[in-house]
Amino acid sequence: MQVEGALRFDDFSDAWRVVAKQLQSLEAVRERLARALILTWPPSADPGTLLARLEAVLRGSRGGQCAVIVRYRGREASGSLSCGEAWNVRPSGELLEQLEELLGAGAVRIGYGVAESSAALAR
Repeated sequence: MQVEGALRFDDFSDAWRVVAKQLQSLEAVRERLARALILTWPPSADPGTLLARLEAVLRGSRGGQCAVIVRYRGREASGSLSCGEAWNVRPSGELLEQLEELLGAGAVRIGYGVAESSAALAR
């Protein structure tokens, strides 16, 4: 939960007090602030099978503002591919779990700034 408000010392209760003005779930905050979903392609994966499964997982979350970047790093080649705007997603917790299950632990990252998203493409 993200809380926006004020923190002040209350002399009456002799304690700090938070006055909340707005509450948002972490899911809503992530969707609002995420700029890129950075996926690391497992080098040992069968490209045809993994690509079809990746498309199916991403298809259900399209329509957001979060770009999808796929990174590959193998012995002989490496690079990054930015999917078109039509593949921008809403980075829900469910989507992140499905992608981790598909690609493996640590293969899914969220970039929150423009610079971080650009750096992912440059790698």
